[in-house]
Formats: sequence, structure tokens, C-alpha cells
Amino acid sequence: MTRARRGFTLLEISIVLAISAIAALLVFPQWVDRGDAILEPPAQMATWLISARQQAIAARQTVTVIVDARAARLHMDTSGSSGSGEWRSGELSRDMIAAFEPPGTRHTFTFRATGAARGDTIHMRTRDGPWQLTIDRWNGEVLHVAP
Repeated sequence: MTRARRGFTLLEISIVLAISAIAALLVFPQWVDRGDAILEPPAQMATWLISARQQAIAARQTVTVIVDARAARLHMDTSGSSGSGEWRSGELSRDMIAAFEPPGTRHTFTFRATGAARGDTIHMRTRDGPWQLTIDRWNGEVLHVAP
């Protein structure tokens, strides 16, 4: 009479765990490299603006983004221009501050629930040359071009 085999052996489980660990080690550096710090300033700025637009559409409310290079601050709120209802806030990196042309500029963007937007054009300089970020007024899409 043969016995039915139940479960996995310790060797089989060890092999699966070893393969999973190797796969995680190969993928983990790619997850870590997706941080804000590695993006060039224009790409980081575009990411923030795209995120604010998505938040405005998802929450069906106005999102205001203020980027102040002189004060080295980023402020995003969901209550228009009043400043209450803060959604995200933080300090700008040295690389971001140095990228603004002219230095020490302040930019404001407003994204509506429909996706429409109002905002400034941002001029930035990177090691690859000058960049210009604009917002399409009708659909709120972030357009970045290297002039």
C-alpha cells in the first residue's frame, strides 16, 4: 500500500526560497533607483506637475502647486490658492534651485477637476542645456521641450 504524498519537502521549499531571493535581489535595485533624487530637475518638476493634475482629477477638486526657488520650497494644496488643505510640501534640492532660469523664481500652477490648468512657463538649465516646461491650458498636460 502506497501512502499519498502530502505537502512539500524541506529541499523543495528551500529551492523555491533561494530562487525567490535571487529574483528579488535582481529587481530590488530597479525599485530603489526610481526615487526623486535621481531625476534631472526638469523631469522631477514634470513628475510633480503630472501628479498634481492626476490628484485634481481623481479628487475632483482644484490643486494648486507653488514652486518657490528663492525660499527653496514646494507646496501643493487642494483648496485653491488659500493654502489650507495641504496635500504635499517639502524643500527643493540644491540641484533643483540651481536649475531655475532666472534664479530665485516663483511659479504657481492651478489644476482643476476637469484637468484644465493655468500656470507659468518654467525655464530650467541642466548640464544637457536649457529646458522649458509649459502646461497645456485646455487639458492640463505637461509639455517639456528642450529649446
